Amino acid sequence: MEPIEVYALRLDEEAAAQAEGYLAYLSPGRRKAVRGYRSPLMRARTIAAELLARVLLAARSGKLPLELAICRDARGKPYSPDGAAFFSWSHGGAWVALSIGGEQNGVDVEGPRWRTAVSAIARRFFRPEERRALDEAAESERSRLFLYYWTMKESYLKYTGEGLAGGLESVDTAALWRGDGPAAGRNFLLSDGAVVGVCAPSGHLPDAVQEISFAALRAELSK
Repeated sequence: MEPIEVYALRLDEEAAAQAEGYLAYLSPGRRKAVRGYRSPLMRARTIAAELLARVLLAARSGKLPLELAICRDARGKPYSPDGAAFFSWSHGGAWVALSIGGEQNGVDVEGPRWRTAVSAIARRFFRPEERRALDEAAESERSRLFLYYWTMKESYLKYTGEGLAGGLESVDTAALWRGDGPAAGRNFLLSDGAVVGVCAPSGHLPDAVQEISFAALRAELSK
């Protein structure tokens, strides 16, 4: 079975500034949305996510990256009527992540630092056994474990297409990690401590995340 591929791109200040130069290549609706973001990093991550999707879809479809149409369905899930693959994207911290393959999939990435206390979020969105595991974890491991839970939950809801409306508290992370249902999940640790979660049908999970630079992305766009 073909595994889902997952890519992660880290934006430093220089790369974020360069990403702004590609705004004109997005659809009119996406350009309008991006211009509404006050944060330069948020704008850059949104642009980079679509550019990365275009490059990876182009490799599978034979079209040029900037010729592809990128749309969203009624629930906000991105897709391309021109691409021969399912994909999902996410951004958090300095990272953009994208999963792509021949099966439905979902991905989430979160930066290593959260401003809000993890215990307060866990009480609201986590299952009892997940809250207990966080409470029992060593202080040095608690934040990372929280990110494993959170990214697994979000990636599953992106996989199903429900988004956050599907209810984070309803997602059983342990079942996904075991892969004992139709869907399975896996987490990956990135170089600065950020965490990726990916969800796909059982048997289609990747073994690794491929990190890509913005310079490499630009080179692909210029072909």
